[in-house]
Amino acid sequence: MAGDGRGTLRTVPSEVLRNPDPAAGVDDHRGEAIAAAAERCFARWGVARTRMADIAAEAGLARPVLYRHYADREALVVAVMVRHIHRRAAELHERVPRSGPAGPLILDALLTGIRGDGSWVHGSVLDDQVVHDTARLVAQSDAVFDAMSTYWRPYLDHAAERGELRRGVVIDQAVRWLTFLVFHFLTVPETVPPDAELADHLRVFVVAALVDDPA
Repeated sequence: MAGDGRGTLRTVPSEVLRNPDPAAGVDDHRGEAIAAAAERCFARWGVARTRMADIAAEAGLARPVLYRHYADREALVVAVMVRHIHRRAAELHERVPRSGPAGPLILDALLTGIRGDGSWVHGSVLDDQVVHDTARLVAQSDAVFDAMSTYWRPYLDHAAERGELRRGVVIDQAVRWLTFLVFHFLTVPETVPPDAELADHLRVFVVAALVDDPA
């Protein structure tokens, strides 16, 4: 998924997908300002119609400066996604403190991700026309995985500290599975169980696989 025009994204080469950190080695302040400008442009025009020139103009930078920080638009998609995940994680951790049995906390985090506004993959980050194309980039990005670790790991660590984490569960693997699950439901909403059944579905088929019921 590359290209600078306002058209359909094409497939990203595998070496781009494997890039662990699109912002590695850049000045943090300027890199953050560029990512914020990209987020505004994506919200305004959608990912497919946003050009690197648009982002450079929004950030008040020359294009060569922009390219010194981010190699292409897909690196910026990942950077914008990472920014948004960190915001959502901070909101979740403030609302759902880590105390008591871990199962209900993990369930709450799942419901928050799936029932939320969907803006991890829609709205201010990605538009509906390119969400499925972009999902592969997101799913295979180590930077997104690292950001999602900040969302999930505190609750999984809490379960381990309480002795509730099921034997054989590796936290990094659990984070990756939970991330894939949430992104699947967000990108293919037709597969989400009815709202009245969602909590029970997640409790039985997801949460119970990760933690023991303290009762």
